[in-house]
Amino acid sequence: MISKFKNLIELDISNNNLSNLPSSLSPLNSLKTMKVMHNPFTNLESVLKTLATLPNLENLEITLEDEKEVALVLSSLPKLLVLNGEGTFK
Repeated sequence: MISKFKNLIELDISNNNLSNLPSSLSPLNSLKTMKVMHNPFTNLESVLKTLATLPNLENLEITLEDEKEVALVLSSLPKLLVLNGEGTFK
């Protein structure tokens, strides 16, 4: 259903008890800001693979455990400009 909103530029699905992101996000080509804080994701790499399908994603808010996870996000999403409110300094 969400894939019908192709012009959506911001999506907040924080606090929804999601263990993974739906693959149906990929048609959201206009999405620039994604908020997914406080979801018990079971596999960060899988979440990042889904987020990487969003070509215009610039701003991401996501709960991360440590600096290793921050580095993984930044390397997986090279077009990201803002991570959790902080500039990525690219």
